[in-house]
Amino acid sequence: MPGIEVFVNPHAGGNKRGRTRAERLAVIVRGHGNVHCPTTLEDLDTELSRALDERPDVIALCGGDGSYFRAFTILDKRLGSDPWPLILPLPGGTVNNLTHAIRSQSSSPERLLSHVVADLQYGIAHECADCDLFKVGDGAVGYIFGAGMIVNFLRAYYAPGDPNPLSAAWLVLRLMGSAVVRGPLQVKIFQPFEADVIVDGERVPHRSYRMLIASSVAAIGLGFEPFYLAGRKPGQFHILGGPARATRLTRRLRYFYNGYPARDSDLYDNLGAEMTVEFARPAYYTVNGDLLGPEMRVAVRRLRRISVIRG
Repeated sequence: MPGIEVFVNPHAGGNKRGRTRAERLAVIVRGHGNVHCPTTLEDLDTELSRALDERPDVIALCGGDGSYFRAFTILDKRLGSDPWPLILPLPGGTVNNLTHAIRSQSSSPERLLSHVVADLQYGIAHECADCDLFKVGDGAVGYIFGAGMIVNFLRAYYAPGDPNPLSAAWLVLRLMGSAVVRGPLQVKIFQPFEADVIVDGERVPHRSYRMLIASSVAAIGLGFEPFYLAGRKPGQFHILGGPARATRLTRRLRYFYNGYPARDSDLYDNLGAEMTVEFARPAYYTVNGDLLGPEMRVAVRRLRRISVIRG
């Protein structure tokens, strides 16, 4: 009988701290589906493919943005243009922007899964939100793409080896202080790079960039929601990019936090359905917090709109 297939990423930050999570989720879903705990990308590919053969109503993904990126990439490869099952994101990662952006009804994977299993059992319609996905390069599927500042920030964030919300907040505070005194941290994070960026066939009027981020969800971590245009038009994503300096961006943090336009002439701020980035030299980039590259050219293009269960 169609039901729910749950995939737990044991390497996700929140799941490392909840070592019995897979067992607890298995108890919740018993009789209505299965719980999988793949340890490698190859295992995820194999087990997700087998689960799709059962035509489940819901695919639940317990992890963070990086886990969703990997699963979405495999789903796109396996299903192509066929319809996807409903997606239930269970926040078990270090960074959980998707669940924040859709206003997920709980921060507890166990509680969310219990609600959805009960809905399945009694035939109650799930409360869903829409999420636009884009494809980056040859096959990476996600909802946040970035180069420049965001890549450098993630490197500094991951470097200590135990990334968590507190260390991210501390890094932001250090970066704000460094921007005020023009310290070495802000120089490291806000290194400029050169690129030609074409959005929907038109060249963005910048050649130098410190940040370039495209997102189809409003949130980007720690409560910040700079992508106030995300979700406004189906199939499009919000792009922020330009040579704005650290001091100027720091002064606008309250706008980014509250989801207001930055109103900075050094920031391209618009919607797009396709974006091509041609770097002056090979550069790393991120999709959903995972670091990829280096590449000389990266294309970001709309893929599909999926239904995501809020809980």
